[in-house]
Amino acid sequence: MGQGFSFLINSLLGLYLIYHMEPGEFGIYSIPSDLINLISLGVLSLLTNSTQRFLAEYRGKGEREKISGLLFFSLMYFLIFGFVLFGVFLVFAENISSFFLKDPNYAYAIRLYSLGVPFLALSLYLASVLYGFGKFREVSISDILIPTISRAIFLLLFLPIYPSKVFVAVNSINIKYLVNFLGNLFATFGILKENLPGKRIYEFKAWFRYSFPIWLKYWLSLFQNSIKPVIVGASLGASLGGIFKASSLISSGVFILEVAISNVLFIEMSKDFGKFGTLNTALKLRGITYKVVLIMGVFSILSSILGIFALKILGRGYEGGNIVLAVMILGYFLNSLSGIWQAALQSFGRSDMVFLISVSYTILDILLAIILIKPFGILGVASSFPISAVFITFLRLYLFKKVSGVNPLSLKTLIITLIFSALLVLVIYLAQSLA
Repeated sequence: MGQGFSFLINSLLGLYLIYHMEPGEFGIYSIPSDLINLISLGVLSLLTNSTQRFLAEYRGKGEREKISGLLFFSLMYFLIFGFVLFGVFLVFAENISSFFLKDPNYAYAIRLYSLGVPFLALSLYLASVLYGFGKFREVSISDILIPTISRAIFLLLFLPIYPSKVFVAVNSINIKYLVNFLGNLFATFGILKENLPGKRIYEFKAWFRYSFPIWLKYWLSLFQNSIKPVIVGASLGASLGGIFKASSLISSGVFILEVAISNVLFIEMSKDFGKFGTLNTALKLRGITYKVVLIMGVFSILSSILGIFALKILGRGYEGGNIVLAVMILGYFLNSLSGIWQAALQSFGRSDMVFLISVSYTILDILLAIILIKPFGILGVASSFPISAVFITFLRLYLFKKVSGVNPLSLKTLIITLIFSALLVLVIYLAQSLA
């Protein structure tokens, strides 16, 4: 419930920011945010899953020394890297903006963002501790609800009246990280006071061996989702970067729905796999695939039409992202066809195949974006997603058939996929006429 509420509020805040900021301002705010998140979360997330998992295991076994050792080592890791990243972003803001983003105007936002990185690092550590100790209710309040509400209040109070919209937008995130840290610290203070002191036992090999594959998969997903606005902002400027980011934000609801469906089905398929085995679960998936495509097709068309008109109403150049939004949603829809097949492979225990798909998807998508941006601009970057989604669908289909011996793509599913794809292409042509 907390995550759903937070997603809704953050989506509304994104639209609120777009409404109050010109495309160039929104680009100056959002492009450095994606770059800093890519670097910071890429470094800091290495031990989050390991901390959660092993704290729960050690608690179950009553191994207090190992709990103390993991708590101390994780604290040092997050603390050291949090302040190292803070120093790098603060001191080398001009170098980062000029070398990576090709525009010194991004340096101002990078410096502001650097102030929140230590709080982000410590918040991630404290949230991992809460998860490891089974404090899920506390996490939903201190790590999700209260920080999100605090950011919303800050933006509502200052964004309409303060001259520098970038200053307010960036610091709203810093405020969120600060409140996040303070709330998590309050929630974990008793746990740390009781378990951090004392004799410590370290299991470095087990921690990193468990963390690395999970971290790598997470970072690849983060890289694929974050790097495209950075590519656009660095290659085509802050204004087009802001338009691309706004279109991506408005279209993200389709992606969130697809992920939510896959996550729910993953649990159900894991249960079915345990009861009935691979073959019966795979056969059942044929019918489920049709229903998922039907739901995603209807939602994608509605989202495309509403998103296009939202950008049109916003005006000030944002309407130039109409085609980008429609093309992105086409990509999300095509990905939804086979996304549940990947979830099924995960439920069958084939994490090796899931990793192969993730690596292939990320590399292909980003390479296409880099290749297509020069001749086609932001439309080329957006088009990389549906093109790569088609290729990955064939890879998922091949791997699923190899594992289960079942073709999950029935004729009626193929037909309805083609119908919705054609309708979404018509929406793209509509977007072009409105641009």
